[in-house]
Amino acid sequence: MPVHHDAFISYSHTADGALAPAFQRGLEQLAKPLLRLRAQKIFRDQTDLTASPALWPGIVSHLAASDWLLVFANPLYAGSRWCRKEVEWWLAERSPERLLIVLTDGDIVWDEARRDFDWARTTALPDCLAGHLADEPLYVDLRWARETPGLSLAHGGFREAVVRVAAPLRGVSPTDLDGADLRQLRRTRLFVRTGVGAICVAAGVAVWQARVATEEARIAETQRQQAEAQRRIAESERAQAEAQRHIAESERARAEAALAARERELLRAQSAELRALRARLDTLIADAITPGHLTEI
Repeated sequence: MPVHHDAFISYSHTADGALAPAFQRGLEQLAKPLLRLRAQKIFRDQTDLTASPALWPGIVSHLAASDWLLVFANPLYAGSRWCRKEVEWWLAERSPERLLIVLTDGDIVWDEARRDFDWARTTALPDCLAGHLADEPLYVDLRWARETPGLSLAHGGFREAVVRVAAPLRGVSPTDLDGADLRQLRRTRLFVRTGVGAICVAAGVAVWQARVATEEARIAETQRQQAEAQRRIAESERAQAEAQRHIAESERARAEAALAARERELLRAQSAELRALRARLDTLIADAITPGHLTEI
Protein backbone atom coordinates (compact mmCIF):
# COMPACT_ATOMS: atom_id res chain seq x y z
CA MET A 1 0.00 0.00 0.00
CA PRO A 2 1.56 3.37 -1.02
CA VAL A 3 2.24 5.92 1.68
CA HIS A 4 -0.06 8.89 2.03
CA HIS A 5 0.32 11.73 -0.51
CA ASP A 6 -0.87 15.27 -0.02
CA ALA A 7 -1.35 15.57 -3.78
CA PHE A 8 -1.02 13.59 -7.00
CA ILE A 9 0.35 15.44 -10.02
CA SER A 10 -1.39 14.33 -13.22
CA TYR A 11 0.51 15.62 -16.24
CA SER A 12 1.65 14.90 -19.76
CA HIS A 13 5.28 13.80 -19.82
CA THR A 14 5.67 15.19 -23.31
CA ALA A 15 4.19 18.61 -22.58
CA ASP A 16 5.31 19.27 -18.98
CA GLY A 17 8.26 16.96 -18.42
CA ALA A 18 10.30 19.92 -17.12
CA LEU A 19 7.63 22.12 -15.55
CA ALA A 20 5.95 19.43 -13.42
CA PRO A 21 9.17 18.44 -11.55
CA ALA A 22 9.94 22.13 -10.87
CA PHE A 23 6.43 22.67 -9.51
CA GLN A 24 6.73 19.55 -7.35
CA ARG A 25 9.98 20.84 -5.85
CA GLY A 26 8.31 24.19 -5.16
CA LEU A 27 5.38 22.56 -3.32
CA GLU A 28 7.73 20.40 -1.27
CA GLN A 29 10.08 23.25 -0.35
CA LEU A 30 7.57 26.04 0.32
CA ALA A 31 7.51 26.84 4.07
CA LYS A 32 9.41 23.61 4.72
CA PRO A 33 10.01 23.13 8.46
CA LEU A 34 13.61 23.07 9.49
CA LEU A 35 15.29 19.66 9.47
CA ARG A 36 12.45 18.09 7.46
CA LEU A 37 13.00 16.63 4.02
CA ARG A 38 9.90 18.24 2.49
CA ALA A 39 6.89 20.31 3.52
CA GLN A 40 4.40 18.07 1.69
CA LYS A 41 4.44 14.67 0.06
CA ILE A 42 3.68 15.11 -3.63
CA PHE A 43 3.43 12.11 -5.95
CA ARG A 44 4.55 12.52 -9.56
CA ASP A 45 4.71 9.54 -11.90
CA GLN A 46 7.93 9.54 -13.90
CA THR A 47 6.99 6.64 -16.24
CA ASP A 48 5.39 7.01 -19.64
CA LEU A 49 2.10 5.23 -19.02
CA THR A 50 1.23 5.04 -22.72
CA ALA A 51 4.28 2.76 -23.15
CA SER A 52 3.59 0.75 -19.98
CA PRO A 53 -0.18 0.41 -19.47
CA ALA A 54 0.40 -2.44 -17.00
CA LEU A 55 1.41 0.21 -14.47
CA TRP A 56 -2.18 1.45 -14.20
CA PRO A 57 -3.01 -0.57 -11.03
CA GLY A 58 0.00 1.03 -9.31
CA ILE A 59 -1.13 4.48 -10.42
CA VAL A 60 -4.60 3.79 -9.03
CA SER A 61 -3.11 2.85 -5.66
CA HIS A 62 -1.23 6.15 -5.54
CA LEU A 63 -4.35 8.05 -6.58
CA ALA A 64 -6.25 6.38 -3.75
CA ALA A 65 -3.53 7.44 -1.28
CA SER A 66 -3.71 11.12 -2.35
CA ASP A 67 -5.80 13.96 -0.91
CA TRP A 68 -5.74 16.21 -3.99
CA LEU A 69 -5.38 15.83 -7.74
CA LEU A 70 -3.30 18.48 -9.53
CA VAL A 71 -4.12 18.58 -13.25
CA PHE A 72 -1.48 20.19 -15.50
CA ALA A 73 -3.85 21.15 -18.30
CA ASN A 74 -2.83 21.57 -21.94
CA PRO A 75 -3.94 20.17 -25.32
CA LEU A 76 -1.60 17.17 -25.06
CA TYR A 77 -2.98 16.40 -21.63
CA ALA A 78 -6.55 16.64 -22.92
CA GLY A 79 -5.71 14.19 -25.71
CA SER A 80 -3.90 11.63 -23.53
CA ARG A 81 -6.12 8.67 -22.68
CA TRP A 82 -4.02 7.82 -19.64
CA CYS A 83 -4.31 11.34 -18.22
CA ARG A 84 -8.05 11.11 -18.98
CA LYS A 85 -8.21 7.80 -17.04
CA GLU A 86 -6.65 9.48 -13.99
CA VAL A 87 -9.23 12.28 -14.10
CA GLU A 88 -12.10 9.82 -14.64
CA TRP A 89 -10.96 7.72 -11.68
CA TRP A 90 -10.77 10.82 -9.49
CA LEU A 91 -14.24 12.02 -10.50
CA ALA A 92 -15.65 8.56 -9.77
CA GLU A 93 -13.86 7.93 -6.46
CA ARG A 94 -13.15 11.42 -5.10
CA SER A 95 -14.78 14.83 -5.05
CA PRO A 96 -14.17 17.28 -7.93
CA GLU A 97 -13.74 19.91 -5.21
CA ARG A 98 -10.40 18.21 -4.50
CA LEU A 99 -9.18 18.78 -8.07
CA LEU A 100 -6.94 21.76 -8.86
CA ILE A 101 -6.03 22.92 -12.35
CA VAL A 102 -2.68 24.35 -13.48
CA LEU A 103 -2.94 25.65 -17.06
CA THR A 104 0.32 25.22 -18.96
CA ASP A 105 -0.87 25.60 -22.57
CA GLY A 106 -4.06 25.97 -24.58
CA ASP A 107 -7.26 27.59 -23.28
CA ILE A 108 -9.88 27.12 -20.59
CA VAL A 109 -13.19 28.94 -21.20
CA TRP A 110 -16.11 28.86 -18.77
CA ASP A 111 -19.73 29.18 -19.94
CA GLU A 112 -21.53 30.93 -17.09
CA ALA A 113 -24.96 30.34 -18.63
CA ARG A 114 -24.48 26.59 -18.91
CA ARG A 115 -22.42 26.43 -15.66
CA ASP A 116 -19.86 24.32 -17.46
CA PHE A 117 -16.81 24.72 -19.62
CA ASP A 118 -17.29 25.98 -23.15
CA TRP A 119 -16.08 22.81 -24.79
CA ALA A 120 -16.01 24.42 -28.22
CA ARG A 121 -13.23 26.73 -27.07
CA THR A 122 -11.68 24.80 -24.16
CA THR A 123 -8.66 22.92 -25.52
CA ALA A 124 -6.64 22.16 -22.38
CA LEU A 125 -8.99 19.81 -20.47
CA PRO A 126 -10.43 16.36 -21.20
CA ASP A 127 -14.20 16.48 -21.80
CA CYS A 128 -14.77 13.92 -19.04
CA LEU A 129 -14.90 16.95 -16.72
CA ALA A 130 -18.13 18.08 -18.39
CA GLY A 131 -20.93 18.62 -15.85
CA HIS A 132 -18.82 17.90 -12.78
CA LEU A 133 -18.07 21.48 -11.68
CA ALA A 134 -20.92 23.69 -10.54
CA ASP A 135 -18.83 26.88 -10.51
CA GLU A 136 -15.93 28.19 -12.53
CA PRO A 137 -12.72 26.80 -11.03
CA LEU A 138 -9.91 29.12 -9.99
CA TYR A 139 -7.00 27.71 -11.93
CA VAL A 140 -3.37 28.84 -11.97
CA ASP A 141 -2.14 30.12 -15.32
CA LEU A 142 1.45 28.95 -15.94
CA ARG A 143 1.46 29.21 -19.72
CA TRP A 144 4.24 31.78 -19.45
CA ALA A 145 6.45 29.35 -17.50
CA ARG A 146 6.83 26.58 -20.06
CA GLU A 147 9.66 28.39 -21.85
CA THR A 148 11.29 29.70 -18.65
CA PRO A 149 14.30 27.57 -17.66
CA GLY A 150 15.51 26.98 -14.12
CA LEU A 151 12.25 27.81 -12.32
CA SER A 152 12.40 27.90 -8.52
CA LEU A 153 10.81 29.68 -5.56
CA ALA A 154 13.30 32.50 -6.13
CA HIS A 155 11.26 33.46 -9.23
CA GLY A 156 8.48 35.81 -8.09
CA GLY A 157 5.78 34.70 -10.54
CA PHE A 158 6.52 31.02 -10.08
CA ARG A 159 6.54 31.41 -6.28
CA GLU A 160 3.12 33.10 -6.41
CA ALA A 161 1.71 30.21 -8.47
CA VAL A 162 3.11 27.63 -6.06
CA VAL A 163 1.64 29.53 -3.09
CA ARG A 164 -1.80 29.65 -4.73
CA VAL A 165 -1.80 25.89 -5.27
CA ALA A 166 -0.18 24.96 -1.92
CA ALA A 167 -2.62 27.06 0.15
CA PRO A 168 -5.71 24.83 -0.37
CA LEU A 169 -3.55 21.72 -0.02
CA ARG A 170 -2.59 22.87 3.48
CA GLY A 171 -5.90 24.45 4.36
CA VAL A 172 -4.58 27.99 4.88
CA SER A 173 -4.84 31.26 3.02
CA PRO A 174 -2.20 32.21 0.45
CA THR A 175 -1.26 35.24 2.57
CA ASP A 176 -0.73 33.14 5.70
CA LEU A 177 1.21 30.51 3.77
CA ASP A 178 3.40 33.11 2.11
CA GLY A 179 4.07 34.72 5.49
CA ALA A 180 4.82 31.33 7.03
CA ASP A 181 7.27 30.62 4.22
CA LEU A 182 9.01 33.96 4.76
CA ARG A 183 9.21 33.36 8.51
CA GLN A 184 10.55 29.86 7.93
CA LEU A 185 13.04 31.28 5.45
CA ARG A 186 14.24 33.77 8.07
CA ARG A 187 14.49 31.00 10.66
CA THR A 188 16.38 28.86 8.20
CA ARG A 189 18.77 31.69 7.40
CA LEU A 190 19.26 32.34 11.13
CA PHE A 191 19.88 28.66 11.67
CA VAL A 192 22.32 28.61 8.76
CA ARG A 193 24.13 31.69 10.08
CA THR A 194 24.24 30.18 13.56
CA GLY A 195 25.44 26.92 12.12
CA VAL A 196 28.06 28.67 10.02
CA GLY A 197 29.16 30.64 13.10
CA ALA A 198 29.37 27.44 15.13
CA ILE A 199 31.30 25.79 12.33
CA CYS A 200 33.68 28.77 12.17
CA VAL A 201 34.19 28.62 15.95
CA ALA A 202 34.72 24.88 15.78
CA ALA A 203 37.09 25.37 12.87
CA GLY A 204 38.98 28.02 14.83
CA VAL A 205 39.24 25.74 17.84
CA ALA A 206 40.34 22.91 15.58
CA VAL A 207 42.98 25.14 13.97
CA TRP A 208 44.18 26.24 17.41
CA GLN A 209 44.30 22.65 18.61
CA ALA A 210 46.10 21.66 15.43
CA ARG A 211 48.65 24.41 16.01
CA VAL A 212 49.10 23.35 19.63
CA ALA A 213 49.43 19.74 18.56
CA THR A 214 51.89 20.76 15.85
CA GLU A 215 53.94 22.77 18.35
CA GLU A 216 53.91 19.91 20.82
CA ALA A 217 54.90 17.54 18.05
CA ARG A 218 57.69 19.93 17.04
CA ILE A 219 58.94 20.14 20.65
CA ALA A 220 58.71 16.36 21.00
CA GLU A 221 60.60 15.95 17.73
CA THR A 222 63.27 18.41 18.91
CA GLN A 223 63.61 16.53 22.19
CA ARG A 224 63.82 13.26 20.31
CA GLN A 225 66.49 14.67 18.03
CA GLN A 226 68.42 15.97 21.05
CA ALA A 227 68.14 12.59 22.76
CA GLU A 228 69.25 10.93 19.54
CA ALA A 229 72.22 13.32 19.30
CA GLN A 230 73.18 12.61 22.94
CA ARG A 231 72.88 8.89 22.28
CA ARG A 232 75.14 9.23 19.24
CA ILE A 233 77.64 11.28 21.30
CA ALA A 234 77.58 8.63 24.03
CA GLU A 235 78.08 5.91 21.42
CA SER A 236 80.94 7.91 19.90
CA GLU A 237 82.56 8.38 23.29
CA ARG A 238 82.08 4.71 24.04
CA ALA A 239 83.62 3.83 20.67
CA GLN A 240 86.55 6.18 21.36
CA ALA A 241 87.05 4.63 24.81
CA GLU A 242 86.93 1.19 23.25
CA ALA A 243 89.47 2.25 20.64
CA GLN A 244 91.73 3.69 23.33
CA ARG A 245 91.40 0.46 25.30
CA HIS A 246 92.39 -1.51 22.23
CA ILE A 247 95.37 0.83 21.71
CA ALA A 248 96.42 0.45 25.35
CA GLU A 249 96.12 -3.33 25.16
CA SER A 250 98.09 -3.29 21.93
CA GLU A 251 100.82 -1.11 23.54
CA ARG A 252 100.89 -3.37 26.60
CA ALA A 253 101.17 -6.44 24.38
CA ARG A 254 104.02 -4.84 22.45
CA ALA A 255 105.74 -3.86 25.72
CA GLU A 256 105.34 -7.37 27.06
CA ALA A 257 106.68 -8.78 23.79
CA ALA A 258 109.63 -6.39 23.91
CA LEU A 259 110.33 -7.33 27.55
CA ALA A 260 110.17 -10.98 26.70
CA ALA A 261 112.51 -10.41 23.80
CA ARG A 262 114.98 -8.55 26.06
CA GLU A 263 114.78 -11.33 28.63
CA ARG A 264 115.44 -13.89 25.93
CA GLU A 265 118.43 -11.84 24.72
CA LEU A 266 119.70 -11.57 28.28
CA LEU A 267 119.34 -15.29 28.79
CA ARG A 268 121.15 -15.92 25.53
CA ALA A 269 123.91 -13.51 26.58
CA GLN A 270 124.19 -15.15 29.99
CA SER A 271 124.25 -18.56 28.40
CA ALA A 272 126.98 -17.46 26.00
CA GLU A 273 128.92 -15.94 28.87
CA LEU A 274 128.60 -19.12 30.90
CA ARG A 275 129.69 -21.20 27.93
CA ALA A 276 132.65 -18.91 27.39
CA LEU A 277 133.56 -19.09 31.07
CA ARG A 278 133.32 -22.87 31.01
CA ALA A 279 135.49 -23.01 27.92
CA ARG A 280 138.02 -20.75 29.57
CA LEU A 281 138.02 -22.87 32.66
CA ASP A 282 138.40 -25.99 30.60
CA THR A 283 141.35 -24.37 28.80
CA LEU A 284 142.97 -23.21 31.98
CA ILE A 285 142.53 -26.62 33.52
CA ALA A 286 143.91 -28.26 30.41
CA ASP A 287 146.93 -25.95 30.36
CA ALA A 288 147.59 -26.25 34.03
CA ILE A 289 147.40 -29.99 34.34
CA THR A 290 150.76 -31.73 34.26
CA PRO A 291 151.60 -35.15 35.38
CA GLY A 292 153.44 -33.84 38.37
CA HIS A 293 150.72 -31.53 39.50
CA LEU A 294 147.64 -33.71 38.94
CA THR A 295 147.29 -34.59 42.58
CA GLU A 296 147.62 -30.92 43.59
CA ILE A 297 145.05 -29.77 41.07
